[in-house]
Amino acid sequence: MKFTDGDLAGSIADYSEAIRLSPASAGLYAERGHVNIVAQKADDAIRDLTEALRLDPKNADSYNTRGFAYAKNGDFLRALEDYNAAIKFNPLVAVFYANRGYVYEAEKRKNDAIDDLTHALRLDPSLTEAMNALKRLQPAGTTRTESDRLIGQGKQVAEKSCGRCHAVGAKDVSRDKNATEFRNLARRHPNLTLRAPIERAIAVTHDAMPPFNLSSGEIEAIIAYIDSFVPR
Repeated sequence: MKFTDGDLAGSIADYSEAIRLSPASAGLYAERGHVNIVAQKADDAIRDLTEALRLDPKNADSYNTRGFAYAKNGDFLRALEDYNAAIKFNPLVAVFYANRGYVYEAEKRKNDAIDDLTHALRLDPSLTEAMNALKRLQPAGTTRTESDRLIGQGKQVAEKSCGRCHAVGAKDVSRDKNATEFRNLARRHPNLTLRAPIERAIAVTHDAMPPFNLSSGEIEAIIAYIDSFVPR
């Protein structure tokens, strides 16, 4: 709850207490590592994810998250090693390929980047950051894509289903002061995956939040729309 409310220090403190009580839980280290990334503490995140992987050495998500932390530090070699490991243990997760593609782009490995980003979008067209990266790499191929269509659909779903509480545009203010602006949601899960937290938020409604019955396609569209706010 503290993480959702933007209280990163409080969230880290809670995870630290949970780890003290359950020091063998790989998941707790992985979650604290995620929060440390959002808090711009890449070194702390790397330490947490390294311990998570010591406890659970085949966890693809932990490799991916640690890879992102290494990339934040400019250590692209270790980032690629971790993304390769994530893909080895779970080759069906689009964001793993997208993250590796961003590193390839940073290293000027254009063809490798295009291959990974294309594959990521084939697996999950809601990754609009991957779409924009491809447009940077292939400016001639900027025709309307499935990702573009999803963004438009997601905007419509958000305005209809979420606008009564949340700010869903680029500059508006949430009508409910406790409702997070959509433009800020992606920043809490940078280059990781929005699907799980968004699905949890829809499933676990609060008193002021109406029940939702969104299809998987509508959820995918909302994710694409939220991801479109990430600064390019």
